[in-house]
Amino acid sequence: MPIILCKKQKSVLGFLVSLAIISTFSAQFILYISSNLGFWRLDPLSLPLISYGGRALVTNMCLIGLLLSVFRTGDLVTDKDEESVGGINSSRFIQYDNGQIIINLKSHSIK
Repeated sequence: MPIILCKKQKSVLGFLVSLAIISTFSAQFILYISSNLGFWRLDPLSLPLISYGGRALVTNMCLIGLLLSVFRTGDLVTDKDEESVGGINSSRFIQYDNGQIIINLKSHSIK
């Protein structure tokens, strides 16, 4: 499952890129199904990897190539491990501290 591979990324950039691509495919799938069931009135949509389409097919293939590239280099690239950045523990990606939500992009790994 791509979501499991996305969670195992050691790099924050790899995690964010793979999450964006997976969410794009999920949104395309949900919009296609809802359009075919009559809930959503849109122009013809293409189902990723199944429907024939000109620009949509080329765009989806480019996204898949980028996703495979991220998954291929995911085990090789890690972020630098810093103990503390500005007094904040950098071991977590998203933190809630003193009424603030802190997204640490220099995190070592995402758990």
